[in-house]
Amino acid sequence: MSEQSSIFDESFDSTEIPRRRELMPTWLKVYTWFTVLIGILVFVYGFFFAPDDDPNEIKDAAYWIGSFIGKGLVAAIYLVPGLLVWFEAKYAIRFNLIMAAIWGVTVLLAAALTQWSNLIFGMTMIFFIPFWAGLLFIRRKWIKEAVSGRTLRRKAL
Repeated sequence: MSEQSSIFDESFDSTEIPRRRELMPTWLKVYTWFTVLIGILVFVYGFFFAPDDDPNEIKDAAYWIGSFIGKGLVAAIYLVPGLLVWFEAKYAIRFNLIMAAIWGVTVLLAAALTQWSNLIFGMTMIFFIPFWAGLLFIRRKWIKEAVSGRTLRRKAL
C-alpha cells in the first residue's frame, strides 16, 4: 500500500528563496561587471601611472602616505559600489544610494565654492546613474525577499 502524501511533506518547508543576483536584469549584471572593471582600471592608473607633482623633488613620508591614501580613496569610490552589488551584500543598494547623494552634494558644493566650470569633475558620476537607477527598482526585493549566494550555501549544509 502506498503512503498518502500530506500537505506537510518536505516540499512544504522548502520555499524557493531567490538569490539577490537573480533579481538583477541582464543589463544590470553586465553594467555591474563594467563598473568593477572601471574601478580596477582607476585603481591601476592611480597607483601605477598617475604622475606625482615633481619626481625629482625629495618628498617626506607624510607626502607619500597622503598620496597613497588619496589614491586609495579615489580607487575605492569607483570599485566598492560594483563589488558590493556583485557579492550580494544586503546593504549594497543603500550604500550606493548614499554614495550617490554624497557624490552629488560634494560636486555641487565644490563647483559652487570655486567655479561652476568645475562641474566637469562630476561628469564621471554620469556613468553611475543608470547603475543606481537599476538598483533603485530592485531595492525592496533585494533587502526583504532575496538572500546572497553565501547564505544559500550555508543553508544547504
